[in-house]
Amino acid sequence: MSTTTDTAVQPAAVSLFQRAHQRMQLIQRIDVQVASLMEQRQKVQDELRTIQLEINEEIDKVARVSDVGAGRIRAASTMSIQEEEAPMMHLTAVA
Repeated sequence: MSTTTDTAVQPAAVSLFQRAHQRMQLIQRIDVQVASLMEQRQKVQDELRTIQLEINEEIDKVARVSDVGAGRIRAASTMSIQEEEAPMMHLTAVA
């Protein structure tokens, strides 16, 4: 009688171990996938930072060009004002 019970328990135990083994394999596959996703995420994040640096460089270039242009405009404006004032100074000096 105990032999019948033991043989009935064995397939149940074997089935449980098989299920546990399947779950362990599944966890290992998921871990590999997660690691791959984390690696991909890191690469994309690095690419994003590189793009951000390039954007910042382009903005800096435009800002420098704008500063130079603004400086030229101020210089031209100053020269224009001086040219307008020069004849008036000459007239007041003569009078």
